[in-house]
Amino acid sequence: MRTVTKRAAQGAIAVMLALGGIASTAGTAQAAGTTDFWSYNHSYWLGPNNNTGRCVDDSEDLTVPDHNLLRGFGCYDNSYAGGWQRWLVIGKNNANGSAQLFNAATGLCLDDSTRSDGSDYLRGLTCYADSFSGGWQAWRIVNRTTASGSYQQVLQNVNTGRCLDDSNAGNSGTDLLRGYPCNGSSQDHGYQGWDIYIKD
Repeated sequence: MRTVTKRAAQGAIAVMLALGGIASTAGTAQAAGTTDFWSYNHSYWLGPNNNTGRCVDDSEDLTVPDHNLLRGFGCYDNSYAGGWQRWLVIGKNNANGSAQLFNAATGLCLDDSTRSDGSDYLRGLTCYADSFSGGWQAWRIVNRTTASGSYQQVLQNVNTGRCLDDSNAGNSGTDLLRGYPCNGSSQDHGYQGWDIYIKD
């Protein structure tokens, strides 16, 4: 079932790229380009990650600080149905192609503002209009081509310029997601590459 869904989504994206003139960029040091891929008031599945195969999950893991740190977790239909892996577009900025993403289970938004401990872990945070306009909760999809010639989607925060990264959060070896400088190596190895699906 997932394979069929994935192929259908990739086919739809290919058509939009061909007909809509969405920019595609080569593997450079920074994620560049814009896209109008986000669709207002639709829900997305963010994943699997091109390296780990995990999805962006906000299931409030009680073992991590603040309990609202986002993690990469196996992509499961029941996790989507339960809302932890279901991300709804509640705000959209056509000028820069960004969207504010609301988690259906927790009611929190995908956020890349600096935490009190200074870490780069991503978290689910209360959805604020000023956080969206300020860019901490504004995410854009960058379409690029990897060094091997594969099509790839990267999620970049508008304020920090960092990319959503699933590389086991450095030397801690956890499954926590982080905002990490966008770079060709991390993207080509898949840590910053995501398959993005409109689910409903």
